[in-house]
Amino acid sequence: MSKKNSVDPLSEIVPPPELCKILPAAAWRDTALIWKFDGRGEDPRVFRRFCPKPDGTFLKRDDGIPAPTLEEIMPYINSRIEGMGAAPGACHIGIWWNGGGYDEFRTIEAPTLVECAIRVWMFFQWNSNQGV
Repeated sequence: MSKKNSVDPLSEIVPPPELCKILPAAAWRDTALIWKFDGRGEDPRVFRRFCPKPDGTFLKRDDGIPAPTLEEIMPYINSRIEGMGAAPGACHIGIWWNGGGYDEFRTIEAPTLVECAIRVWMFFQWNSNQGV
């Protein structure tokens, strides 16, 4: 088991920090969780973005990398999913994609369902920005 997973149980419900680093921060500015690193840029940990204050209000932390949960990702991709499957260490999501004027079935695979979902989101974001 990796150090990240043994130390930080919240890391199990968000994509890995390496993947979150390449997400456009503006697209996920209101995620419930963020990745933070120690002063050396190591030992990533997940923290809540909105921290309760003694007066009953919340402090919004913007000092980390947005870490969207599966619940936050699914509304963006749910209507485009044909099927999903998950087993320990191997998840996949099937999507229909109209690329180049014809429908094409694609499968996106990743070790976890949340990582798979964010990769589907990234696929549609990148391809829609390319004019495909």
